[in-house]
Amino acid sequence: ENFKRIDKISVSIGPANFNASRQIIVLARTLAQQINCSLDSFSSFELMAKRIAVKNNIYSNKNSFWIFKKLKRRGYIAGKYEICISDKPKKDITIKEKIIPKIFEELINIESSYQAEYSDMEDLKELLNLSNKNFQNSILNKWDKVLPLYPISPIN
Repeated sequence: ENFKRIDKISVSIGPANFNASRQIIVLARTLAQQINCSLDSFSSFELMAKRIAVKNNIYSNKNSFWIFKKLKRRGYIAGKYEICISDKPKKDITIKEKIIPKIFEELINIESSYQAEYSDMEDLKELLNLSNKNFQNSILNKWDKVLPLYPISPIN
């Protein structure tokens, strides 16, 4: 009803489809600028990292791991993630993105690398979860800092 009531917008910056991610981020940046609200952004690998860590019991014996996607023409897109377990009674798991997804010719550490697993519904839930944590911690992000993650060019 009223755009001025929006306090925060959240978006995944990729790696993803070049045109789709560019258009979504342009729209999110424009809205955030015009209504002067915070704009949270997370890589798509960061959104799946917690799910991959839990599924593979990574948190029980390792503190970091890689997520990768094999490219058709050359190398891999990979990012590095660190597991942080809180001291609270619930032992909540949080993930920090240590290296944003970028191009690698070879996988660096095969035994602690996991293939990217996209899940629209689960990734959306994690996007909202991470954004809500930012809101609860009063973390405000500026729209002009949010850019699409383009590890590869659309034209090679």
